[in-house]
Amino acid sequence: MQLKLSSRTAIALLVTTAVGVGFGSMPYGYYSLLRLGICGFSLFLLFGNPPVRIQWQRWLLGASAVLYNPVLPVRIGDKNIWIVLNTATVLFFWLVAVRSER
Repeated sequence: MQLKLSSRTAIALLVTTAVGVGFGSMPYGYYSLLRLGICGFSLFLLFGNPPVRIQWQRWLLGASAVLYNPVLPVRIGDKNIWIVLNTATVLFFWLVAVRSER
């Protein structure tokens, strides 16, 4: 049996794994790279082919691109808040990725 994944689902799986690894104790550079990946995937979902057409999803993808942008990082400080944000972001990515395949 061969498993076929769309590019959106494959990247969502990669981002989910990276966020899961980030729940541990990693060097600061890892979290900078994670920000880049999450921001990039947000933009990919927002402007990719086909772009997301549901308005509230477009707003959330834009907000996650701003929140996770590596150029002007948002400093929250508390890792527990980032864990909640990362978990919610990953769940949202899966929602968008799965719905876009239909």
